[in-house]
Amino acid sequence: MHNAEKIVVIGDLHYTERADSERAALWHPNGIPRLLAAAGRVARDSGATLALQIGDLVGGEESDGVAAHEALIAGAMDRLESALPGVSLAVVPGNHDTRGEGGPEAWAHNVPPANRAIPLGDDALILLDSNTPDETFAALPRLLLETADCRCLFIAVHHPVIPCYYGLSYRSIFLGEPERDAERLEALRLLAERHAIVLCGHVHTNGFIDWHGGGGRIVQVHVSSLWDGLEPALRETISTSDGYGRFYEREGRADAAAFFASFRNGLAAYQHFEGAGFALVKLCPDALSVDFFGGADSSRPLLTLPIDGNEDWRIVD
Repeated sequence: MHNAEKIVVIGDLHYTERADSERAALWHPNGIPRLLAAAGRVARDSGATLALQIGDLVGGEESDGVAAHEALIAGAMDRLESALPGVSLAVVPGNHDTRGEGGPEAWAHNVPPANRAIPLGDDALILLDSNTPDETFAALPRLLLETADCRCLFIAVHHPVIPCYYGLSYRSIFLGEPERDAERLEALRLLAERHAIVLCGHVHTNGFIDWHGGGGRIVQVHVSSLWDGLEPALRETISTSDGYGRFYEREGRADAAAFFASFRNGLAAYQHFEGAGFALVKLCPDALSVDFFGGADSSRPLLTLPIDGNEDWRIVD
């Protein structure tokens, strides 16, 4: 009998201790702290053994030197650990985590490195550092070989691997620069061959993609936890499969439209919605599902996306 795995996924946090920060309102007691407390309740009640924070843990650009950056990281980690007692914690770096003077040094000295694999019973989780694309792309074949015998492979990376939002640069994904197209396509192929489940953030919205291509399949879940305690926690869907990339067509941006179109034929499912919360990934012996919780509501998920457990991880209608 295979074991069951449950992972609480927490999105971007941009932790700050500055009252004059543009993110300060998010860290008011009614905002992100309440959301983290709710994530802790869900972790406890579900029996989750791992919490994953998918980058932009801190607003590194607000620190001044290594000591200040280290203090910021320590404050953010204390918030997470206090909200999630008894749960193992994994963090991947985001683009804001290493910003500011001394940012890379402070991060390296205080957070376990990414580009490593974590066993999860019969399954495995690979943590990737999208801030260091050369090193990460070079490490990917080794990490996939290390996890070759696992049942289900999760990938934790700050930047999405498949484009999913229009508010940022259309290439704001892992290995997204035009000059890296060959590496990007190879990485997609390697992940698709393993039917990887990608857990990511960066885009400050929530959603789900089921993409078939590269000789296999990738399921991608993106999560945002930037909640001020005031706005509705999870709001209306702002895009579905039919609308994937159409924004750029309407805007007459041929380059971006073509980039999204290159993924559209492989979309089996796509849902993208605004708001903030956290997710619970539940991998049981015969099924995978993702529960999205909104804001500080831990009583029930606002949306559940079920996936059956056959070898193709087919979406259940």
